[in-house]
Amino acid sequence: MTNLTVCSLQSSFFCCCCCCSYSLGIVYARATCYRSQKKSGRPYKVSLALKSDSVAVADSTCECPAGAGGACSHILAALRLLVLLKQKGFKEAPPELSCTELPQQWRRPRRQGIRPMAVQNVDWWSPREVGMGMPMPVRLFDARVEEQKEQQHLEAIHSLGEDLQSLGTFDFAAILLAAGGPSVDTKLGPAPAGSALSYQQAKLPAGFTTWMSPCISQGAATVTPVPALTLFSDGASQPPLPGRFTAEEWRVLTEIQLSQEEARDLELNSRQQQLSERWRQARANRLTASTFGRVVRRQAWTEKGLCNLIEPKDLTHVRPVQYGIRNENMAKDRYIAVMKSYGHNVSVQHCGLGVDPVCPWLGATPDGLVYDPEELSYGVLEVKCPHSLKDSEPEEAKKRKFSLVFGENGEPQLDRDHEYYAQVLGQMALTGCLWGDFVVCSEKWIGIERIWFDRNEWKDMRKKLDAFFFEQMLPHLARW
Repeated sequence: MTNLTVCSLQSSFFCCCCCCSYSLGIVYARATCYRSQKKSGRPYKVSLALKSDSVAVADSTCECPAGAGGACSHILAALRLLVLLKQKGFKEAPPELSCTELPQQWRRPRRQGIRPMAVQNVDWWSPREVGMGMPMPVRLFDARVEEQKEQQHLEAIHSLGEDLQSLGTFDFAAILLAAGGPSVDTKLGPAPAGSALSYQQAKLPAGFTTWMSPCISQGAATVTPVPALTLFSDGASQPPLPGRFTAEEWRVLTEIQLSQEEARDLELNSRQQQLSERWRQARANRLTASTFGRVVRRQAWTEKGLCNLIEPKDLTHVRPVQYGIRNENMAKDRYIAVMKSYGHNVSVQHCGLGVDPVCPWLGATPDGLVYDPEELSYGVLEVKCPHSLKDSEPEEAKKRKFSLVFGENGEPQLDRDHEYYAQVLGQMALTGCLWGDFVVCSEKWIGIERIWFDRNEWKDMRKKLDAFFFEQMLPHLARW
């Protein structure tokens, strides 16, 4: 019996969690399907039995009232989910599909649970037969053909106030006529400072401090389709392995060898990261980017030190780790909002374990892959939410010693001697990306640095990593 890891994805208007097993020519699928109307209700459990030869549905049930007869929209959603996973080549599904993998851009993957949101972000659609068949989300953009200058915009506001005043006594007319002074940028374009739009549609929360790297200049807010990313496509071959190896060492090396197609399949089917069994297994005999910094700085290794570095540990019960996992999505949302306010319409997608076939003993799992239309390329995203700075004020955080250092102009930079720099450099090298955004986020501030890949630095680091793997780690794995 073969089990697939539990996954969560959007299918039609529902969100399903699905797992499958195979026995005696029948594929059994079990799914958890969210209700389309009662958002806070408990999801229904769906069961399917499919014939392996014809893929015909042999049996189907659902907990909903209509599902007792074997036919309901939840069963259809589960079937459509399985078809979509098959079409995309998934053996283990990611927590969400990226925008390039969904049928339409307006299909937004649903996360576990319902989070509060602003009314303008809610998708409204009619359940009537003659109503719209798909949601129509709000699109915030300036539909005017020519951009108005600040003075023209102010004159238009005054003109509207005069028209309202001529129709009678309107308090709002007086507010429009009194509008003046500088304008501020909002999600709907420029608006007078102090107006309702200036604080209801602000691009960033009030009082939120942003520290931006000088490598990220003001963009042109370019909007382009997000291209698909093909990893490990340079066609480079693996160099000869150094030294001689025992039979057990050859066994370890053989297990981690993989082709370009296998490397892409591994990344595709390990995007759940800590929740993915394949991700955990694939990391077992590899040196991963989170440990690169320790490896390149340390000279001598004891058996206990090797065990602490190599053997897997469950740190999810540690409070700082829990805080980082819990706030990662919030930090990504803040990162996207800040980048858009700087004219960079970035798109972030999940990333699994990246293993370059040229050096299969090394691996990296960025927090995301970022497409920036201003760069016309993909980069890696690494997000840190330090528990020690979770409630810190911006000026207090700048005085504290952590991974970011600040220049004379308050520009953030990742400390090049910190372990995180080796981690980001390794992520760029193993995914083939030319840049990476390092983000440190707290409740009241965010710091972003764009780091460009340095091939010479990577060559020096790669020599130390390879030497450690073949001289220290591989013999330890062979004995383990």
